[in-house]
Amino acid sequence: MTLLGRQSPLAAPAIAAALDLPRTTVHELLKTLEARGFIDDAGGSSYRLGMRIFELGRSFERDLDLVEIGKRGAEAVAAECGETVQIALLDQTDVVYVVQVSSIHAVQLVSRLGGRLPAHLTGVGKASLAFQPGPVLQELYPPGRPLQTMTPASLATTDALHSALEQVRADGVAWDNCESNPDVYCVAAPIRDASGRVVAGMSISVPVHRWNDVHAEELRTLVIKGAQDVSAKLGLAAYTA
Repeated sequence: MTLLGRQSPLAAPAIAAALDLPRTTVHELLKTLEARGFIDDAGGSSYRLGMRIFELGRSFERDLDLVEIGKRGAEAVAAECGETVQIALLDQTDVVYVVQVSSIHAVQLVSRLGGRLPAHLTGVGKASLAFQPGPVLQELYPPGRPLQTMTPASLATTDALHSALEQVRADGVAWDNCESNPDVYCVAAPIRDASGRVVAGMSISVPVHRWNDVHAEELRTLVIKGAQDVSAKLGLAAYTA
C-alpha cells in the first residue's frame, strides 16, 4: 500500500516487480486487499488506494486531535484539583490510557500511559461503555456471565455491570470505588466528538486517605466540566451527558 501511495494506479506485474514477489503471491494479496476495501480496481488490471485507507487515516487524525486536545483539558483539570487526571479510549472490553497528568502528590496507580485495563473495572471504561449502543453492550457483556475482578469491590458479573451502566447513564458520571486498585477512587465523565458520539472518558483519581463525600462531589463537578470542555473543543456544539 505504501507503493500505491507513492505511485498510483499500478498494474499487478509492476507491483510484483517493485516488491520482488511472485506474481501469484501479489495477485492473492491484491484480491484480499481489494475485498477489504484497502485498494480499488482502477481498470486495466491496475489498482489504486481504496476508501478504507482514507477512513483509517481520518480515524487516526481524530485520535491525534483527541490526545492533543485532551491533554490540554486534563492539564487544566489537574491544575485545579492537584490529583491524577487521565483520558482513556475504549477498545472492545478494555480501555487504553492515552493521556495521564500526574498528581502533585505521591499516588501509585494501576494504570499507566499506554497501558490497558478491563473497562468494567474503571471509571473511564464505564463512562464510555454506558453510552455504547445496546446491541454492542449485549454482545460484549452477555447477561449472566462472570467478569474478571481485581479487588473485593470489583464488579463480578455482567448483570452487575449492566446495572451500574444504567446508573451512569442516569447520573452522567461513572465511579470506580476501589474496583481496579484497592487504594484509589475515581470519578469519570464521557467525552464526545462533534457528532455527539462518546469517544473517550476522563477521570480524576484520588487515594482513599484523601477521599470523602465533599471532595467527591467537588471532583464530580470538575470532571464533568473538564469532559465538556474537551468535547466542545472536539466540535460538540451542545453537550448532554
